[in-house]
Amino acid sequence: MKKGRVALIGLDGSGKSANISLMKQDAAYSDYDFIWVRWKPTLLKPLYKLIGGKAKTNAKAKTEPDENRSGLKSEYNRKAGMKKKIFKSGIVRNAWIFLATVDYFFQFYFKTLFNLLSKKGIIFDRYYLDLYVDQGINFGYSPEKIYKMIKTHQWLFPKMDKIVYIRVTPEVCYARKDDIPNMDYLEKRYAIYEYISEKDDWHVVNGNEPLEKVNGTIKSIILGGKNE
Repeated sequence: MKKGRVALIGLDGSGKSANISLMKQDAAYSDYDFIWVRWKPTLLKPLYKLIGGKAKTNAKAKTEPDENRSGLKSEYNRKAGMKKKIFKSGIVRNAWIFLATVDYFFQFYFKTLFNLLSKKGIIFDRYYLDLYVDQGINFGYSPEKIYKMIKTHQWLFPKMDKIVYIRVTPEVCYARKDDIPNMDYLEKRYAIYEYISEKDDWHVVNGNEPLEKVNGTIKSIILGGKNE
């Protein structure tokens, strides 16, 4: 069995965490490490807090799902409007993406260097490209422009042997999770993932199917070399 580096990609609510939880319990993955590598702002934390990242649910708040989602949507729209004004300037966008890249670069290798030097395989929950997907959306970029930004920075990070994309429609993801602000949040990312998956020939898995079947398909891709 050939081990390698695999990135698991998908929308919020696509089942990444659920599948990784099953994989961690499967002895067949004993030679793999699992690492979550989404960007957590440090250098840009003060500014990121000012303009707002992803709105989060207050777990202590005793609100109904519809009421909670209404609040998330309002907060998302407020932050989206602020980002649109701030990132209107090309100078600001360039400075932001430079600092975000430096920030993420050190975070990524601090978290993964030991694993990268070992002989074990690695399964990444998300990957560096999600940094540019998120920031490209903040900038109002098209999927094509975001794809170019990803390709410009790919030399900074280790190449994946396989990228597995759990494809779930925005409608299904929205129904699965009540901490997603609105469909706009999902639809923009879905369009980008669809574009990149076709350009780079990702392994695409139908995430709308039962979890056990999805997990089995992913297993055949990672461990069996089957191209779905």
